[in-house]
Parts: sequence; C-alpha cells; structure tokens
Amino acid sequence: MQFLTDADFEEEASDTLNEAVRWGRLYAEGAILARNLANEPPNMLRPKTLIEKTMVHFACTKVEAVVYEGERLEQLGMVGLIAVGKSSKYPPALLELRYCTDETLPLTALIGKGITFDTGGISLKKDFDISDMRMDMAGAAAVIGALDILAAGDVQANVVVLIAAAENMPDGEALLPGELLQYPNGVSVQVGNTDSEGRLVLADTLIHAQRLGAVEAVDIATLTYFCGAALGSKYAGIWGHDAMVAEIVQAGKQVSEKVWQLPLVDEYEAYLHSDYADICNISGVGEAGATTAALFLRKFVQPSLRWAHIDMASLKDVSSAQGWHSAGATGYGARLLAQFVRNRNSRDE
Repeated sequence: MQFLTDADFEEEASDTLNEAVRWGRLYAEGAILARNLANEPPNMLRPKTLIEKTMVHFACTKVEAVVYEGERLEQLGMVGLIAVGKSSKYPPALLELRYCTDETLPLTALIGKGITFDTGGISLKKDFDISDMRMDMAGAAAVIGALDILAAGDVQANVVVLIAAAENMPDGEALLPGELLQYPNGVSVQVGNTDSEGRLVLADTLIHAQRLGAVEAVDIATLTYFCGAALGSKYAGIWGHDAMVAEIVQAGKQVSEKVWQLPLVDEYEAYLHSDYADICNISGVGEAGATTAALFLRKFVQPSLRWAHIDMASLKDVSSAQGWHSAGATGYGARLLAQFVRNRNSRDE
C-alpha cells in the first residue's frame, strides 16, 4: 500500500492553484479584449475594421474565419443586415468564426450584435449625448472575448461565433419606417422604427446558425433600454428555453456576471401586430419592451433549436471606476459565455 506524503499533497495543491491562476488570467484577457473593442471610438471601428481586428487576433489559433459581404450577403438572404447597413458608406458584413476541437460535441452558436455605431437611422435618437452608441457592438465584443478564452484555454468544444456588423446611419438610401422585409424563413417584417435595428440583424444570424446545423444558440445584444429599467445595471435579462437559461444563470454565478430570467409571455406577441406583415419590429404598446424584443427574435428560432437571448444594454459600460471596472466598457458577457460552453461540454464528456 502506498501512502501520500505531505509533499504529494502540497504538489497537488500547487497544481490546483496554478490551474486556477491560469484560468483566471485567460478569463481576464478575454474580458479585456471585449472591453478594448467596445471602447474604440466609432471612427476607429467601422464594420470592416471590427472584422479585420478580430481575424488578425485569431490568425494563429485553431479558429477558422469566413466573411460574407456584398453579393454573398444577398445570396444568404441577410435581409436585415443589408437593410440596416445600406445607408452607411462602410458596408455591412457577417463574420463567421468556427472553433471545433471535438466534432462529436453538439454545435453551439454564440451570436453577438455588431452595430459599430447606432444613430437610430431615420428614427434618429433624441438623447443629448449618444457617444456610447459606439458600444452598440458590445454583444459582438462579448462573443469575441468568449471565443478568445475558449481558444486560448484549448477547450474541447464545437462552437461557431456569428457577428453581423453594420453602422445604422441616416441618409438618402437609409431604411425607412414602413418598409417590409421578407426573411428566408418565410417571416415578413414591417419596420416600425429604424432604431430597433438590432433585432433585424440578429434575426439573420439566428437563421444562419440553424443553417449551419447549430443545436443551440445564445444571442447577446445591447438591445433595449427597457431591460435596464426593469433590472437596473447589475443584471442582464435572459429569455429562452428554461433548461438552457438555467445553465447560463449558473455560469453567471460562477464568474460573477449576473443574469435574471424574464418570461416569454405569449400574450405580448399581439403587441407586435402589423396590418401589412407577419410582425412589426416594435411594440405598439408602451410596456414589456424587452420581452417583446425577445418574442420578435423567437419568430426566427426553429422549435428544434435550443435558444437563449441576453439583453445586456445596461451592463455594457460604467460611467466611472467601480471595483475592478475602469470607466468605459465592462466586457460583460465574455466570461459568462465561455463558462457556459465549458460547463456545457463537460457534461457531454
């Protein structure tokens, strides 16, 4: 019989500590990457710039990248992305990042809203200072940061990251309130307000995730102010399949990125009624704005796809230094989504 000595216990404890420190560093670096991207001024981070920076970052890793732009977007039927981005001289694009180290695992799609600046379009924002709208791509930054953690940690995973990147600008070619969009899944949308553009581009990416064979999808976006009004600046809202939502909530507890489940109330779908299309992109009733946004997205999710939607608008930044957060972007979501994928795949082993 062999007995463990004090030196054996010390070595084991040291290995455990070193591993914890390693993961702590990886999580911090992923969050910093997300912060740095979201903090970029809008003239330094156009849609193509966001994509180029991301591709350069992952160039020497196991991540494979595909960019769709121009005619390729039209071939894919990316009607929302094309419509939102057509008024900017910096054209829209879709970035697809594939990280697959274990093909036996179910494909997980991480989807981030990548609006590099949101003026509101023709439905121009009326706020006094909208400089933080450069952070309307904080969802995209979150999924990029999460992928950085997974790739740097050599996690066994089967993940695709999708980022629909565009600027939402007003000009003579801009998307107009009242226009109709026909999505390739058969759903028609009336645009009631061009400042509700995020859901239009996320609809494209949800359809594309299913086209790629994703079994589950999480989208994360600075989607509404309503969620912050309900939950404040400490919790993001989450909707979707209950079991999947519970997994993400648990991952949030592990990394101190809080999410709170809100209900997908079927009765509120009537708030999105349109006389001219299957659905309108805004609610006609002044309540439950964050939930109706989630209900809009659900229209583009097949029943076979496990899906969760995270609205992180109120957590994208802080106005002054708080705890370990410096002023500016928080990088929220990077650690949360990386932990979710790690937990998810450990259950399949």
